[in-house]
Amino acid sequence: MSFQYSDLVLDCQSYAKSDILKISIKISNMGPKQGYEIVQVYSGYEKPSVERHHKDLRGFKRISLEANESKTVKFEIPIESLAYYSPESKIWIVDPISYYLWVGPNSNESQALTATFTVE
Repeated sequence: MSFQYSDLVLDCQSYAKSDILKISIKISNMGPKQGYEIVQVYSGYEKPSVERHHKDLRGFKRISLEANESKTVKFEIPIESLAYYSPESKIWIVDPISYYLWVGPNSNESQALTATFTVE
């Protein structure tokens, strides 16, 4: 199967901690047969205040596409889900920093489309 990812769109570039990040991406089946694809969304951090994973899985969807068919896949990610727990403060904290998004068939960044956004 050969799937192509294009047209990654975020509804905004800057979010408040109470917002929901809305993502859409177009997936096309370039192959000669019907097939299934698992679209995955990962987030990463630019200069987080504490050490964190390089990237975290934020969502995934399994879609079916006929040969030469395209679909727009949508995700909604609450900004609050980007929080980490601070044992010192005993609260969940969303860093007000820049974040990365990767959307692709797996966690390999070279196969994914990328976008950035900030949290105020």
